[in-house]
Amino acid sequence: MKQNKRGSDVAAPGRWINDNASLQECCQHILQSGCRFLALDAEYLSSLHCFHQRVALIQITACSDEHGLNCSDFLLDPMRITDASPLAALLTNQDIEKLFHAADQDTAIQEWCKCEIDNVFDTQVAAGFLHPDKPPMGLYNLLENHLGLHLPIDKKRMQRSNWGVRPLQRDQQCYAQTDTRHLVRLRHYLLQQLSARFPDSHPHAHFILPLIKERSAITPGGTQTAPLAPKRPKQLPSMNQQQLHCLDQLLEHRFNIAKQADRPLHHVLANDLLVKVAVHLPHDRHSWYRIPWTPQDRNKLWRLEREVSNWVKVVTTALATYNPAQAQEAQVPDNTPVGKKRGREHEDAEAGLPPSKHRKTAVPRDVVKCGCDLLALEFWNHPEALGGNTRNLIIPRPVADQLAELQQVDEESVDRVLAATPVRKQCFRTRLLEVLKQRPDKDDVQRAVDGICR
Repeated sequence: MKQNKRGSDVAAPGRWINDNASLQECCQHILQSGCRFLALDAEYLSSLHCFHQRVALIQITACSDEHGLNCSDFLLDPMRITDASPLAALLTNQDIEKLFHAADQDTAIQEWCKCEIDNVFDTQVAAGFLHPDKPPMGLYNLLENHLGLHLPIDKKRMQRSNWGVRPLQRDQQCYAQTDTRHLVRLRHYLLQQLSARFPDSHPHAHFILPLIKERSAITPGGTQTAPLAPKRPKQLPSMNQQQLHCLDQLLEHRFNIAKQADRPLHHVLANDLLVKVAVHLPHDRHSWYRIPWTPQDRNKLWRLEREVSNWVKVVTTALATYNPAQAQEAQVPDNTPVGKKRGREHEDAEAGLPPSKHRKTAVPRDVVKCGCDLLALEFWNHPEALGGNTRNLIIPRPVADQLAELQQVDEESVDRVLAATPVRKQCFRTRLLEVLKQRPDKDDVQRAVDGICR
């Protein structure tokens, strides 16, 4: 690792891999070097620069020792490489531990490789076990606080930069490589600290590493790579139903253009300009130019000069097809704001079920929540081990949701829910059954906290 004149610990970029032959050679080198740890991260073409979001760069650091001393760095170009099978062979190799920070944000790597990554260690999850009183920590905070590394990088600017442009600038390559260069050292440090925090006398000491790895596992699939449908802007001026109908047609037209050309939505036409068109309803080119555009608006609109007729045609078609009666019927009693996720109560209604909060279950959601809090307090023996993060580390949120749907609390039902997390089943099953049968509340949690403080 090279340091610049200011003493920066930013990593120098590794070898650039941009074709199938180079990837094959790279993966063979990693295997022959006796690699034990493979640190990975990815950068993406985001909605700022395209319609179909996709992985644009994969960073790899391969190490043969746990101290991160004997390492090789690589930058892979998935936009040029067409055969990812050599990398897939490494990712499915059980003898190599794969290191990520916030692994759930890099599911696109295994989707690109068309494989399921085995033997994963997530440094963010490990840091959560070490610091139960803190929210999930960013990589740079961990590197600076625990390893004393100086990383003067403008992360926000780098994350918003265009990763699809070739060649990448050197500061982009250095930023990308830094995300993997220190993960092996960070893993070693975190495990050392966890061994001190959970000595052999701790009842769950031998479960720490298996718990981290189980929570680090990357769930296959589920990555949304593009908007699913047009959405209205969250903040709108006062508009009547005719104007809203026109706005919906304009949004759909923009959506189709962006999807076909793989352009970001705001590059086709920004939301504030679409809303102005829907408010003033231009019926020809002359009325389009009579819209009170600001000088800033006109700077954005110059590229649309040849397409004005098409946008006006969308407006006139929307006005011709507008039916006040249908617009009134379309106003269903749904209080979900446009563009927001539909809540659990809407999902229950569509499934023909009573609302979850009124549905009778053997284990209400508050009981599960308090039960997980009690398990977290016992696990860390610390009053600050409360909150969503620690609860999620003990019993992952999807599993807790299933527990809250149980119609009865017995061994068979709880075992069926915990089957997806075998390590947690082995570690917490007996105590979880006891806690759920006791139906704890907030007072029980507070008493447990008071007992630890004493």
